[in-house]
Amino acid sequence: MKSCLAVFVSVCLLAMLGYPARIPAQEETGYVVIVHVENPVTELDKKEIAKIFLKKTKEWKEMKKTIEPIDLASDSPVRERFSKEVLERTMNAVKAYWQKEIFSGRSVPPVEKTSNEEVLKFVSEHVSAIGYVSSSADMSAYEKVKTITVLGREK
Repeated sequence: MKSCLAVFVSVCLLAMLGYPARIPAQEETGYVVIVHVENPVTELDKKEIAKIFLKKTKEWKEMKKTIEPIDLASDSPVRERFSKEVLERTMNAVKAYWQKEIFSGRSVPPVEKTSNEEVLKFVSEHVSAIGYVSSSADMSAYEKVKTITVLGREK
């Protein structure tokens, strides 16, 4: 009986301290890859996208323009999933890659944006941009942005 009372008191204390009554839903980590509507590309292989975001491929062949890849912030769960699935690297491995590239003078990482809206806005204003946003992002206000198919992506 004493143990039941102890459990009851503990639960009441946790409730009073603001412990959530339920576990929050897992944060959305699905993503879609986006480009400007004037970009003729409709699909890219996962490996091609990785080369773009690692800046090994620097130009859109179809448009003869320099590619502008845009990343979400490094603490974004969506970026973590994108890095794992597309770049096939952990965030620590991605950071190490860019440190090496910067130190050797070869390249600098893509520009980072802190939100889906910032990525959408940038891509809508830059014909040669490519980015990714949460699959639940509201893209309805961005008429100059389209999603592309990622070939080789597991469903």
